[in-house]
Amino acid sequence: MNLHAIAGPIVAAVNPMIPGELSRSTGYVTAATGKREPSYAAAETIDMQVQGLTGQELRLVESLNIQGVKRAIHLPGDVQGVDRAKGTGGDLIRFGFGSRVPAGLRGTVWLVTLVMETWDTGNWCRVAAVKQNGA
Repeated sequence: MNLHAIAGPIVAAVNPMIPGELSRSTGYVTAATGKREPSYAAAETIDMQVQGLTGQELRLVESLNIQGVKRAIHLPGDVQGVDRAKGTGGDLIRFGFGSRVPAGLRGTVWLVTLVMETWDTGNWCRVAAVKQNGA
């Protein structure tokens, strides 16, 4: 049973879905200079919900020494933070400038730093993301 299909529209009445782009990490490539650069698959457009982190989640993220502006993001699919075993970095979330995007999120880029919850049967997850420099 996909509980998000049932609960999502009810939650969206209070916290609307926001369109954005998800770029999944594919690992790293090595430049000619020898510097490793993260690589990403083509971006996919998805709707998601952005919320503040709870107090307990903030303490967890702070204990991992993750600094900056942080948000919880609910989105469809299997989104990843850093996975050393697979050699991938965190996925990226980008928000555009459309009217459905709140002013504070317009044009920003967020790095997924922690997967807080994942629901395999509902194909949905909750992640902690940190706003990136220059965004």
